[in-house]
Amino acid sequence: MPTQLTLYINVVKHLKKSRTELGTWGTAIKSNDTSADTYADFFDLYNDGKEPNEIKNKLISENPNGTNDFWFALALALWETKSLSNDIFEKIRGIVESESDLKLWEELDASESDIKKEKLFLTSF
Repeated sequence: MPTQLTLYINVVKHLKKSRTELGTWGTAIKSNDTSADTYADFFDLYNDGKEPNEIKNKLISENPNGTNDFWFALALALWETKSLSNDIFEKIRGIVESESDLKLWEELDASESDIKKEKLFLTSF
């Protein structure tokens, strides 16, 4: 009979292998908690009448060490409101060109299939 520790280790291995660790369920921009929350926060404020630039500044100040997922979601929301500024565009370009997001996926033991999907997404963004 397996011990609790053995069961725990097997669960952790399964989660890492399937790339379903906490907060991530796919390769799309809004397929993780950070992006989904950032995007929702942006549009909550936008629908309350706030200006996109004001929202951008607020979200950045609340997320000073924003992850790539934060920046992708913010860029998407700004683009959808026709407000994508050059500074955010350049931030995204830097992430894409450095391949830092792909390196992160590799470090998290994402499947080759998910890494390929992410690379396609990044090159099309």
